Amino acid sequence: MSSLWDELHTVRPDILFIVQHLSQFLNSSYAPHMLVVIHVLRYQMFAPDQGIFLSSSLCMSLSAYVDSDWAACPSFRRSVTDFYMFWGGPLHGSCLLKLGVLTPSSLKGWGVDIGPSDKSKLKPDPDDESDFSYDENAVNGPGNWSNIHPDWIKCNTGKMQSPIDFPNKKVEVVSNLGILQKFYKPSNATLLNRGHDIMLRWDNGGFLKINGTQYQLKQVHWHTPSEHTIDGKRFDMEGHLVHETDDGKNIAVIGVLYEIGLLPDLFLKIIEKDLKALADKKDAEKAIGIIDPNLIKLDGKKYYRNMGSLTVPPCSENVVWTIDAKVKTVTRKQIKLLRDAVHDGYEFNARPVQPLNDRPIKFNKPWPFI
Repeated sequence: MSSLWDELHTVRPDILFIVQHLSQFLNSSYAPHMLVVIHVLRYQMFAPDQGIFLSSSLCMSLSAYVDSDWAACPSFRRSVTDFYMFWGGPLHGSCLLKLGVLTPSSLKGWGVDIGPSDKSKLKPDPDDESDFSYDENAVNGPGNWSNIHPDWIKCNTGKMQSPIDFPNKKVEVVSNLGILQKFYKPSNATLLNRGHDIMLRWDNGGFLKINGTQYQLKQVHWHTPSEHTIDGKRFDMEGHLVHETDDGKNIAVIGVLYEIGLLPDLFLKIIEKDLKALADKKDAEKAIGIIDPNLIKLDGKKYYRNMGSLTVPPCSENVVWTIDAKVKTVTRKQIKLLRDAVHDGYEFNARPVQPLNDRPIKFNKPWPFI
C-alpha cells in the first residue's frame, strides 16, 4: 500500500483528506478493511468522475460508495471528496435506485473496473486470504465463494467439489490401483505464510505417477481441522501434498489425516523453528534449505481415491484425490503452532464437506481383503 500512497500523494495532493475520512470508519487494520482503502484510493486516482460500488462480499458488512449525488441517502456520511460510507444493513429507497444507474465498469465481479489506466485489474487471488473466508456466516464465506469472482463459479455450482465424506458403506473396495508410485527426493524448500494457511514449496521434490501420468510435487500445506471426513468423523488436521502435470492442467493431491496424540509429527518438528519465525506474518517467506518430502510418511497401500476439486477458490474440478488410510499423530502444540502462524480468523481453515453427487469412491486394499 505504501507505493500506491507515494504515487497518489504526488498526483492527488488532496488524497490526505480521503485517508483521514476513511479512518473514521475503520475500527481495525484487518486486511478486508485495508483492501477497501486501497480500492478507494485507486478509484480517486483513476476515475474521479465515476460512481462506484464496493460489494459487501469483498469486506464483510462494509460497503462503500463514491458519487456526488448520494447526499439524499440516509445513513451515509459524506466527505469533502464526495466519498460515502454505509455501515451494515440493507439499501433502501433512493439509494437502491441510485445503485441501479451506476455504470457497468464500476461493477465487475466483487471488485472495481476503473478502466485501462488501472494496470492491476484487482483480480482476486486465492493466495490472498482477504478475498475469501472459512466463516460460514460471513458474506465471503464458503457458501458465497462463487459470488466473489466469476472465475470462482464452480465453488457453489460444481458437481465434483471437495472435500467429501467417505462413507465406507458406499466405497468400492479394489486392489488394482496398486501401491502409490511416489518418487520423491530431497530438494531446496521455501516456507510461506499465505495468511489462510502455511505452505512449504519445493523447487524439485520429485513426482507422483497415477495411471501412467506424471505429476510433479509442488507443495504441502495444512488444514485444521481436517477437510475430508470418514463416516462423518472429522480429524484434527489434514496435510495436502499438491502435485501438477507439466502443463499445469491437472492436479493430484494426497491427503494425510492426523489425530492428536502423544507422538509429534516428525516433518512438522523439523520445520518448527521456521514456522515460529513466520508466525502472523502474512506473505512472509523463508528459504529453509534441503527438505526431504519422504519424511511425510505414507502407508501407500491402503487409500481412498476419487475425482474432485481444489478445496479453495477457484475450486477447479481437475483434481485426482488420494486420501491415505493411515492416520498419523500430531501434538496439540504442533497444531497450535500452525494456528498461531496464520492470520487472525483463519485458525480453523477447513472447507465444509461437499455433496458426493453419486461420484464413485474407491478404497484400494492389497489382496487378499482381510
